[in-house]
Amino acid sequence: HPYEDFLMSCCEGNNIAMWDTNSGQKKVEFQNGNPKSSRLTTSTWVNEESSSLFLVGSDDGTVRLWGDLVEKYGESTPTLVSSFLANKRPKGRLICEWQQFSGSLLAGGGGPTIDCWDLGAEKELLRLPTDAGSETSVTALTTAWDFDSL
Repeated sequence: HPYEDFLMSCCEGNNIAMWDTNSGQKKVEFQNGNPKSSRLTTSTWVNEESSSLFLVGSDDGTVRLWGDLVEKYGESTPTLVSSFLANKRPKGRLICEWQQFSGSLLAGGGGPTIDCWDLGAEKELLRLPTDAGSETSVTALTTAWDFDSL
């Protein structure tokens, strides 16, 4: 977390853990709720400055947002805030990029598009073609922090 002393770890399967970087102790561990055949492939913090949410994406194209992880008094009870299909054809991996300024989420993978979402409304804004062939996939995404034209 950019403003708290926490480190999040996601295993290949279904487990998510939050570690206190000062004490080295695990603060909380929970299950993401993936089907057995899927694995976690992307994660990021959303709204880091206020009500932090932890976004986790899996190779089936599903994104889940978890809240109530960063509490003032040390107690964390993860709450599923939202879950939706961010990319319909990730082909083995999902990569996401959060754009704080515009409130947009970009989601891509091995499919032919990068899907752009208004995360607050859980509404797809547009699809960008990747021009990726059948043997290639999106391996990283980044945006300009102050670009709000998505």
